[in-house]
Amino acid sequence: MANTKQAIKMTRKIKTRTKHNRWWKLQVKDSIKALLDSVTKTDTKASQKAMSTLTKKVDKAAKAGAIPQNKAKRIKSKYQKLTPSATKAKATKK
Repeated sequence: MANTKQAIKMTRKIKTRTKHNRWWKLQVKDSIKALLDSVTKTDTKASQKAMSTLTKKVDKAAKAGAIPQNKAKRIKSKYQKLTPSATKAKATKK
């Protein structure tokens, strides 16, 4: 229980920040699910579009402070490897 006015204000701020951060994390999660669905269906255009939306949402979440910058980079790198365009590029390099 908060004892001072400032502590009451801080708990109110923490609640709104937590709500905002959860919203961003949910957006990222939904984008990941959409990407995985399109990859399993082997739809190249849909997976590329899903990857671009995932990248946008992850970058915005990192900019908002909901997730750390390094985690955002790891997420983008991890799921970029799953997209069909990335696997084709690797095959042509070899």
